[in-house]
Amino acid sequence: MPDLQDHKLWENYLEYERKMLGIIAGHWNIKICETPKDRKSICDGFIIRNNEVVAFFESKAREMSEDKLKNKFHTLMVDLDKMKSCIKISRLLKIPFLCFFYLIDDDKIFYCKITDREGNKLIEYEEKRKRARINLFGGTREKDKALIHWADLIKIKQEK
Repeated sequence: MPDLQDHKLWENYLEYERKMLGIIAGHWNIKICETPKDRKSICDGFIIRNNEVVAFFESKAREMSEDKLKNKFHTLMVDLDKMKSCIKISRLLKIPFLCFFYLIDDDKIFYCKITDREGNKLIEYEEKRKRARINLFGGTREKDKALIHWADLIKIKQEK
């Protein structure tokens, strides 16, 4: 069981993700419907416009800046099994799959449209086995990751 400090860290990441989703909802004039956070889900939520599901998404908050992303890391990681499953679901549901990224260090939001409304891949991502954190509470293990290149990301304009 995670201790109180670990639980607080998890809550902080959820706050960042929800802040980001609120900004996106306002910017795109959509409703966001999240999947439950207390259990593993294949995606983080759905995008609704005019009472119709128009897309679904994965969301990530990362402690990095845009400069670090572009000049040091070059990519953002998403679980490869999740990526492949979401691409299949996109084909079945005939709705796009997107990834949202909140860069905490400089308060910037990016997204990447992974598939179109037919489930066709719109970007190429690198598949790589990487040592990654198991969860926010610590520990690492080797996992297969989809590496999304920063050049495939689109910045969401934010009001300051």
